[in-house]
Amino acid sequence: MKYDKKFYEKHGMKITNEPMVYHSHKELENIADYFHERVSRSTTVSLATVAELEGYVRRYPDVPSLKNYLYVAYIRTKQIKKGLDFLNKTMELHPNYIFANINFANYLLQQNNPTKAASALKEPFDVRNFEKDEYIHCSAFTHYYTTAVRIEIERGNFDEADKMNRLLFDYDPKDEVLRELVVLLATKRLIKNTAKKPNYKEVIAISKPIKGHYLSDDLGKPIFNHPEIHQLYQHSLEKIPKKVIQTILLLPRQTIIQDLEHAMMDAVLRFEDFQEDEWDDRTNNFFVHALFFLTELRAYESVPTILNFLRQDEEFRDYWIADSLESHFNPTLYILANNQLELLKSFVLEENVSPWHRMLATEVAAQVALKQPERRKEVLAWFDDVIQYHLDNPKNANIIDTEFLSSVVGDLLNIGATELENKIRKLYDKGWVDDSFSGNLAVITEDLHKPINPFYNNPLPVDIYELYSKEYEKRVDRSQVKLDPEILNLMKDPYFKFQTDVLTKLMSKAEQNQSGYDDREDDWQPQLPIKRDEPKVGRNDPCPCGSGKKYKKCHGN
Repeated sequence: MKYDKKFYEKHGMKITNEPMVYHSHKELENIADYFHERVSRSTTVSLATVAELEGYVRRYPDVPSLKNYLYVAYIRTKQIKKGLDFLNKTMELHPNYIFANINFANYLLQQNNPTKAASALKEPFDVRNFEKDEYIHCSAFTHYYTTAVRIEIERGNFDEADKMNRLLFDYDPKDEVLRELVVLLATKRLIKNTAKKPNYKEVIAISKPIKGHYLSDDLGKPIFNHPEIHQLYQHSLEKIPKKVIQTILLLPRQTIIQDLEHAMMDAVLRFEDFQEDEWDDRTNNFFVHALFFLTELRAYESVPTILNFLRQDEEFRDYWIADSLESHFNPTLYILANNQLELLKSFVLEENVSPWHRMLATEVAAQVALKQPERRKEVLAWFDDVIQYHLDNPKNANIIDTEFLSSVVGDLLNIGATELENKIRKLYDKGWVDDSFSGNLAVITEDLHKPINPFYNNPLPVDIYELYSKEYEKRVDRSQVKLDPEILNLMKDPYFKFQTDVLTKLMSKAEQNQSGYDDREDDWQPQLPIKRDEPKVGRNDPCPCGSGKKYKKCHGN
């Protein structure tokens, strides 16, 4: 009998898609094939078919496959109680008949009872608990482990579910059910990871009035020193002419910096006006242009203006920044503010500032420690002050934020801040850290003492042209893949690539405000053996795969 030899060498199971000899003579084989077509492949089952099956079951009481078809026929004809009673009797008479146990386990799953469902499949999960022959039919194998994966997902044992999912992948990477299981697993993990913990703290961002005087006309539009600045309102990031960039960079430094700051504040002052119109890449990226130019001009004096932009609420952030927060602001803030850590600390400790914007500042501090090792003590003292301020103000709901503090722990992990281990423990003791960001306290404690991975030291853009060409973001990604051995090894893993494909599509749908997976169960249908005619052909949120890394640094890389 033919079997998948590669799978056997890896897992020790001989899986075959050839018909298994379950019956003593040809008549029974033909009967089984007949009812497979009438019950399994048909969209509806008639009461006449049920009656016919009942007759054959009485005639052949020792053939469990016929009883399985009868059970399915009962369910398809809405005779649920009769079907379940019959299934229980079948299991009593044939305790090792795998499809009866799978059907019972699926029924229990539908009744939200994964514990009893697990018992029906005999833990620890192994198809050989039922299939004692040398060869295992692919139908029994796939149905058994598909159900086992769903049980472990429902019990929250995601790592165990993933192991069995990998087993299914190794046998048949093209199975559509496998794709559904990957999505279900990722969805359940996300639900668990994003569920608010009992002590979850969330700061509500409130827009702050901007400081400074900005000239405007009767319509509220900004008045610039240089008319050339209007070019920033006429070009997308991808299509701004090089000549425009060169022209603006040659303008007098002091006045052009004033204009660039004014352009950034225009996004704040006329926010309501911009919201009334549809987003247009040609006109709405003016503030990003301004950021790029301020970076190229090394406008260190513009940091307060940039922070004014970041002092706005979540509605403002969602409109102007969305998922481009890090790629747009990280290089600018590091280049312009790495010598202004005290200013960044004040910003981080302000009340009612978006935690995502505060994370930008802590990222700058962490990068200082990586890029300028001689300033490590300064950075550690900086983080110590930030954490201590939170510990000293435990009841301040306008500053304590779980996601921000979880990110701070991640920053400290990235720079190997063993000196602040006790402070990290205190944050965990308060319940202010989400394990899904970097792991639980035990994992953090272990990782904290590992050598610092150069993967976390982000390269800086060469110049403004690299920012505009998107080459900077690509270079960051290439650097991460090159330097992180874990990512490099995962990229060679076929199952990881498969997950990446599935999760990328899932995240893409989520970004389009569509449902990545409909968690509502379809009408419950029992499992039947599969008849095969041909051989088998063998960005800032935590990654849904459960690695503990951010999506962009795992499957999204």
